[in-house]
Amino acid sequence: RRCRSIPTTCRPSYCSLIRGLLRRDANTPRIARESTRSEAPLLHRINNGDVANLENLFLLIDGLGNDDSYAVYSAVQCTDVQWPQQWSTWARDNWATFAGAPFETWANAWYNAPCLFWPARAHQPVTVDGRRVSSALLIDQTLDAPTPFEGSLEVRQLFPNSSLIALPGGTTHGSSLSGDTCLDDQVAAYLADGTLPPRRPGDGPDTTCAPPPMPVPSTEAAAPAVGSLLVR
Repeated sequence: RRCRSIPTTCRPSYCSLIRGLLRRDANTPRIARESTRSEAPLLHRINNGDVANLENLFLLIDGLGNDDSYAVYSAVQCTDVQWPQQWSTWARDNWATFAGAPFETWANAWYNAPCLFWPARAHQPVTVDGRRVSSALLIDQTLDAPTPFEGSLEVRQLFPNSSLIALPGGTTHGSSLSGDTCLDDQVAAYLADGTLPPRRPGDGPDTTCAPPPMPVPSTEAAAPAVGSLLVR
């Protein structure tokens, strides 16, 4: 089927997701309209029956066999606490965030969009008291967009027997056992006998390691087939 009632200048999104949202809420076309500031012809092609580029984009980004993982993610994310139930709230907050963090804001919004309509009952936030946890090793890179470093500092406060290793300037939360000797040796020590980096006073990390080097863009690398569709 074709996506209907969606502007052809919509930000790239999964047609099935948007179509599903349209079925459930009459206000959902506003989701697409909020994205018209970032123009791309992908949905125009979908509306004209060309789904090959959408399929290629899906395979490029996600691949096959990941539905179960995303379903579990959504089930946890959408029921831990009640998400805002009005798109106007999502739009307001995400545009405010976009002003300072344009790279990740809308990708994160679309990834969590099922929570706007998730049918299961949401729960009340629990009070976390980590004082009875004897030890925990925490690892985070300071510039990871989806999981802000401030959250790791808060977890460190909630678990007073924990120790936090920070990777200043790093941009991912997949850090451990990835070839960084400084980090991996400390992870191995903790798994072997529970050794933690000494806890420092204050609210900052307890020790640091250098993050992996940033990738160097290659001008020779072939652009994916859908690259021309993702223009601003």
